[in-house]
Amino acid sequence: MSKDRAGSAEFLGLRDIAAHAGVSHMTVSRVIRRPETVAEPTRQRVLAAIEALGYVPNLAARDLVRGSSSFVCMVVSSLQNVFFAATVEGLVRGLDPLGLQVMLGDAGFSAEREARLVRGFVARRPAGVVLMGTDHAPETVRLLSRSRAPVVETWDLTRAPIGACVGFDNVAVGRLAARHFRAIGARRAVVLGRSTPRNRKRIAGFLAEAKEVGLAHARHVELADGHALRVGREALAGLLDQAADDRPDALFFVSDTLAIGALLEATRRGVAVPQEVAILGFGDHPLGPELTPSLSTITAPLEEMGHEAARLIAGALAGEDIRGRVFDLGLSLIARESTARAG
Repeated sequence: MSKDRAGSAEFLGLRDIAAHAGVSHMTVSRVIRRPETVAEPTRQRVLAAIEALGYVPNLAARDLVRGSSSFVCMVVSSLQNVFFAATVEGLVRGLDPLGLQVMLGDAGFSAEREARLVRGFVARRPAGVVLMGTDHAPETVRLLSRSRAPVVETWDLTRAPIGACVGFDNVAVGRLAARHFRAIGARRAVVLGRSTPRNRKRIAGFLAEAKEVGLAHARHVELADGHALRVGREALAGLLDQAADDRPDALFFVSDTLAIGALLEATRRGVAVPQEVAILGFGDHPLGPELTPSLSTITAPLEEMGHEAARLIAGALAGEDIRGRVFDLGLSLIARESTARAG
């Protein structure tokens, strides 16, 4: 074997390992695929050869033979969102014992971009596909409905999932926020957020519940795209610049990061929270309980969602039919100082 070849794991094959270990290439194959079938001394000799030569198995070739890959594709709405990371982490931890890895794609809150990502992923025959949300371009639904890969939708609920669905009720998020504001005696409540598909459900739930519980002046303020902390700061600044009679006394931001920006702006301006304005977010950001005042929030078990998606994919790969299964993981209201005022 030439020095160049020996120094490049890319060109090594089973026969190279076999020659180094003094065994047949079939024995090397069994050590890699079914190590329990090979006697311990022989197995250790082969493993030592693999280590010495720096051999890396050609997974692409293996996947070609068996018709599927060793990775699960996950399309996230945005890689910049800290809350999505918890779900990704849950998925990674759930798949790791199965020897499956996660390949991420960033849809940038675009259904068309999600469809392009899914098209590329499906072409690679993934072991499974995980999506965020239940609102997709027709092409995405068509591609995944025809694919043999198990599909799990997350971060929302639907009665007609592409495969399975594990998430929470985004309309209920808004309703819970409005009920909380009613309980603390708010009168002029506002829900703030960009009208992405899941946010629209939170906004609609908030406005519907506000009407039902008597928050007569509740309204929605559309926010621009951009860095969430800055957008939250600017949103509060704009509301504070309104005439006193028009200023809201309770703000529900569809994301904790927006709410944290608003809290920072309130501190900068000397606005008392929650006495002058109560602030509520969604997601339970790690900074929330560390702030002064600490941030009240609504959240769902975000990491568990990823782990449950992994469990569903594992079941599907074992032969279970997961199609049509829908799991609502529920919501929690964490009332902290930013909304702690007497009703």
